[in-house]
Amino acid sequence: MRSFENIVKDLAVDECLGRSAVDAAKSVVADYLIIFNGRSGSSWLTSLLAGRLGNPDEHINPEFLRQSATTVGAVEAKTFMQALRGVAQIDGVFGIEATSEHIAIFGEDVFFKAFPKLTVFHLWRENLVAQAVSLFRATATGYFHSVEGDNPVDPEYNAAKLSEWFRYLAHVENLNVELVERRSLQPINLTYETLFMDKQKTLAVFYRALGMPVPDTDLPVDEKIRKIGGNWSKDTEAKFRQDHAELIASVEAVRKTRLLAMKSCLDNP
Repeated sequence: MRSFENIVKDLAVDECLGRSAVDAAKSVVADYLIIFNGRSGSSWLTSLLAGRLGNPDEHINPEFLRQSATTVGAVEAKTFMQALRGVAQIDGVFGIEATSEHIAIFGEDVFFKAFPKLTVFHLWRENLVAQAVSLFRATATGYFHSVEGDNPVDPEYNAAKLSEWFRYLAHVENLNVELVERRSLQPINLTYETLFMDKQKTLAVFYRALGMPVPDTDLPVDEKIRKIGGNWSKDTEAKFRQDHAELIASVEAVRKTRLLAMKSCLDNP
């Protein structure tokens, strides 16, 4: 297991910048965490919330941690978390998206003790096969989001790689739920399938959860990030379901979101 200290080892930072960032964290009045999985709608959700309720990005994704440490001026885990809150907060609101694996890099105690009061959201995708198809296509083409230019040519079908991603996403999903249970987090549940049904309703869930008044008028939504799946994704999902029904059934049987009957708060009554 990678640790924060190992990732930022030998990294030189501006400690004066870090002290200023830690001081800025004192102005944070609301913290929230979105526990997520890949291709679950998290990037779209970030674009929806950014500037309104902080900037809930993947601030502790290990791929970005060295740059993040440089930006906030801290290479000690506890100091980094406070400095991050100071730098990434907007108008007193700090938001972050992370998987259980990201949090483990710091250690759960270090991570959760960084927040005086933390509101937790849990985001997952009900259709795990479609999620695996989406991740397979993104990694095969290098095209993850609609803002990255023109949609590339679809990749060739690869059952082995799809199976690998399917198992991986199920594993991360279960790790996320285990974190929720272990820490007794009592999150507000959201699913990919319900996020897009009513954008104003989705926004209102976050405002209310953070104890902030919901704006009286409809909030303008600039959808810079759009769904990029098409007929290829639908056809690939159908083929995978037909060819790997046994694998799918075995994985679905142990999904903790299913076993615990988790439901999105955005589900229609």
